Amino acid sequence: MARRCGAHAMIDISDGLALDLHRLADASGVGFVLDEVPVAAGATLEEALGGGEDYELLISMDEADARRLTEELAGRGRPVPLLIGTVHRDVGVRVLGDQELERLGWQHRLG
Repeated sequence: MARRCGAHAMIDISDGLALDLHRLADASGVGFVLDEVPVAAGATLEEALGGGEDYELLISMDEADARRLTEELAGRGRPVPLLIGTVHRDVGVRVLGDQELERLGWQHRLG
């Protein structure tokens, strides 16, 4: 449904939001400004950024398309996406608030 509504890029964040966000930005040649991170009750911000196995999707799309996706999902009684930040043209801008965002998360080792 996200693709049909205009998603530009999408990745599951099962290795951690911070790491998978960097991977999406690397593949797309962009930076990002992360404004808000949802933190589950009882969890820390670091766990929310670097914890995995959440099987959530991180989707990049413009605001009008995000509103359309939200309306379609809400109309079906499905969870709606949260706006957590914006894409930045400068690949060097990769921040949470005013701090550089580390690549926190699960690093797979091959071989």
